[in-house]
Parts: sequence; structure tokens; C-alpha cells
Amino acid sequence: MRKIAKIKTIFAYILILFIVVASHYIVLVIFANSDADEARNWATNYLMSLGQDMGVSQMFKVLLTIVCLRMMINVKGSKLKKLLRHLVDPVTVRAMAMVVMLKN
Repeated sequence: MRKIAKIKTIFAYILILFIVVASHYIVLVIFANSDADEARNWATNYLMSLGQDMGVSQMFKVLLTIVCLRMMINVKGSKLKKLLRHLVDPVTVRAMAMVVMLKN
């Protein structure tokens, strides 16, 4: 099991690296084939989008998961619990649980 997990992890890192390199290459190609104003707009939009994808959206996802988990503790109705369960990201919950386990 550990060998398979290690292979999957390495494959995931290679895939992520490929995607990042490919997206930067696309931006450079667009930048090289555009005039100065259009290229500057593309670069600015790309950097803003990258910042949102890597930073802001991930922090929002963690905060939403924490709020939903806290609300699930106090909620009695099953319909609201089902809705909150759909809003919770299982990967984020697993990561938070691992952090808590490592601290103890």
C-alpha cells in the first residue's frame, strides 16, 4: 500500500509540475505574439487568476469547511445537516484531522 501511495504521490507532483510549466508557457507565447498593452493585460490577469486559485480560494475553502463543521455539531435537522455535509470538503477535513493528530 505504501509503495502504491508513493507512486501516486510522485505521479501527482509530476502532473502538477507539468500543468504549471504548460500554463506559464502558454502565457509566454501569448505575451510574445501580442502588442505591449495587450500583453500587459494578459500578464496582469494571469497573475491575479493564479493568486486567486492558489491562495484566496484555498483559504476560503478551509474557512467554509470549519464553519460548516461547527454548524453541523449544533444542528438538529437532517436536511440542513445534509446540506452542510455537501459543503464540507473531505480532503480539507482529512488534512485538518492529520494536523490535530500530529499535534497530540
